[in-house]
Amino acid sequence: DGASIGGRASIGYGASIGARASIGDDASIGDGASIGYGASIGARASIGDGASIGDGASIGDGASIGGRASIGYGASIGYGASIGARASIG
Repeated sequence: DGASIGGRASIGYGASIGARASIGDDASIGDGASIGYGASIGARASIGDGASIGDGASIGDGASIGGRASIGYGASIGYGASIGARASIG
């Protein structure tokens, strides 16, 4: 029931990773970021400081989510997408 964290993934200070979340290889999770229950973060994805990823959301490989951005419950962000700081999706 715990989270799955890939090889060489970087988890910032104070980041919160929900149960059953999946963090891909070489992904980067910023300081104070929040990853919800069952969320999926792809390989080489970058989640900015203070960003919030909702339960069940999916972030594609190589995607970049800016600091303090909010990705809602069940939202899907595609491969290589770039979401700006403080953006709100879903």
